[in-house]
Amino acid sequence: MVLQDAAGRPSGRSWTLRRALERPTVPAAGIRTPSCPMSMPPLVPHGEGLRRALAWLAGHGGWTAALVEEACQRFDLSPADEEFLLRALRSMREAGEA
Repeated sequence: MVLQDAAGRPSGRSWTLRRALERPTVPAAGIRTPSCPMSMPPLVPHGEGLRRALAWLAGHGGWTAALVEEACQRFDLSPADEEFLLRALRSMREAGEA
């Protein structure tokens, strides 16, 4: 037998859990989702990290794979940006510039 409250709804813990799970979820304050119309732009513009990494590498003189890896970590570059820098390093080596 299921206990009922004054409104005729099942009472007890299982009903409370079920109601909690049925409630729509709302993002926590300060968290922006892609579908949110007021989402904030990224702190660093697209491509700015790569520009900073190139300037940093240019300041160190000759490029090495270790320096490219360090630049990627310092400037939080994507794997695609790292591949770009490694390809540039390879082409510079082939041309005798690195």
